[in-house]
Amino acid sequence: MNIVTKNDPSVNITVYAALDSMSTACFILHDVWMRIGCRGEATEVTIKTVTGESRQDTRVVTGLCVSSVLQGKLIGLPKVYMQDILPINVDEVSSS
Repeated sequence: MNIVTKNDPSVNITVYAALDSMSTACFILHDVWMRIGCRGEATEVTIKTVTGESRQDTRVVTGLCVSSVLQGKLIGLPKVYMQDILPINVDEVSSS
């Protein structure tokens, strides 16, 4: 999928997306956040998983949209939180 900002749709970055029906938030990798060039606002989040709970400092970004790689309709995202690492293995991404 492509990720763009509402303020500058000319910045268009192709990324993989991982859908998690049990998650209540959207996350973006730090390097993608840097490439998009949006500032974001400093915040703290609490991450709760089956193994526990932790708090961390991060940045929250608003005004991001996604579309298909074929330049489909833009879909606005809710608040997106920046993460240095996402526990996703690229080898497990479907190629079909």
